[in-house]
Amino acid sequence: MDRTHGQRSQRLLPQAHACEALIEQWDLAFLAAAQLLNEAGLYSKERGKYPEALPLLEHALTIREKTLGLDHSDTASSLNNLALLYQWSPASLALSTRRYLISHFEISKLISSLLPNGVFPMLQVNLQRTFATRT
Repeated sequence: MDRTHGQRSQRLLPQAHACEALIEQWDLAFLAAAQLLNEAGLYSKERGKYPEALPLLEHALTIREKTLGLDHSDTASSLNNLALLYQWSPASLALSTRRYLISHFEISKLISSLLPNGVFPMLQVNLQRTFATRT
């Protein structure tokens, strides 16, 4: 991410949080909402703001599960983003994230069983690393 893009993203983050509140208040579940939450969560994660990133990424995953189903690549991508957040997060956040991921670990097994080998190799690798290093 170049400096100009990073500065723009930083300026837009308060608007993303305002949108997050409206998405939650009105229980909006559409793909553009999931994309906004996902991007804001990833931006927060890249800045080391793990506690801020967690609810954004969790909410994005929830919306994608509702709208796309468990076997969609965007749903798997959201689950992967949470696994990566967990790998890089401090211990205080790790416990709550671990509980959330455990509930979704079975989903990843289902996704793996439904799709041919190699379709989501990084999701499987990231989840395996997460549970191997944190259990």
